[in-house]
Amino acid sequence: MNKETLLIPQGLRQNSEIFDGFGKSELLISIIVSVTSVIIALIAYSITQSVVGCVVFVLVMVVGSVMSLVRDRNNISIVKQVQLLIRFWKSQKRYPYKSRSVCRR
Repeated sequence: MNKETLLIPQGLRQNSEIFDGFGKSELLISIIVSVTSVIIALIAYSITQSVVGCVVFVLVMVVGSVMSLVRDRNNISIVKQVQLLIRFWKSQKRYPYKSRSVCRR
């Protein structure tokens, strides 16, 4: 009796990642957030002339986008969890059931 075992490796990712849970698609989204936050900060600087406020705004936006896009061990990010939560809230939760009694003789 010859048993062949199938060994399935764990922790393999389909796409290459920069660090655990952060790949190229997340990097692209973070770059887009960074560019838009810099543009908003430049507009805010032209109005307020506050360098510190604008720099803090850009840093918070960049760090916040990276933190919310990093996936955990279950391959779900904070953004995906919020999307799933909203989808759950919109879904049907009450299932009215009307029984019909069938009499067989």
